[in-house]
Amino acid sequence: MHKINNTTFILLLNIRLWLEEFLFVIIFKKGIVIYTYYACFGK
Repeated sequence: MHKINNTTFILLLNIRLWLEEFLFVIIFKKGIVIYTYYACFGK
């Protein structure tokens, strides 16, 4: 029982870390696109 709970906890932690990394990459890439757009067309 304890082993199953441990495995589930590790799995959820990995999913959470993966999601945070995934969201960070999306925000980071959007930020670069927006920055590039303003640098080129904002002036």
